[in-house]
Amino acid sequence: MDISISAVIAQIINFGIIFFLFSKFAAKPLSNAIEERRELLKKLKHADEVYNQKIKEAELKAEEIIAVGTTTKESMIHDATTIASKKQKEMITEAESKAEKIIQDGEARAASLQSDLQKDFELWLKKTSLMVVKKLLATDKDIESKYLDAIIKDLKD
Repeated sequence: MDISISAVIAQIINFGIIFFLFSKFAAKPLSNAIEERRELLKKLKHADEVYNQKIKEAELKAEEIIAVGTTTKESMIHDATTIASKKQKEMITEAESKAEKIIQDGEARAASLQSDLQKDFELWLKKTSLMVVKKLLATDKDIESKYLDAIIKDLKD
């Protein structure tokens, strides 16, 4: 097998042309797409951290509300015991019912806050996912075709 210098030079020139074309037209868009996806992943991780923090805050608020309700209940019960024996049962019953209502209201508010946080997170996640899907579909027609085929298949099932 003979290797000619002209063939080697031609191969070097071909490689240089291909390298130039790649670096001129394909390298920057590919690196930009990779960087965009990294940024989206960072945003999703941050959103998850924010969601977890909001859940912890809601749990702390719920505990505070329950503690206030419990404190109120104990205070009302203590006050009721100092009243005359004739009014004692009536006052204790009233205090307990008010305290239970405060606790129930606190628990309802905590559940409402947690539900609102869940809904907000789901909405944000849907929007973010939609943005990611749109970007992916806009950058690669093959992915768009596969995505549409998968949706059609799911609809048929």
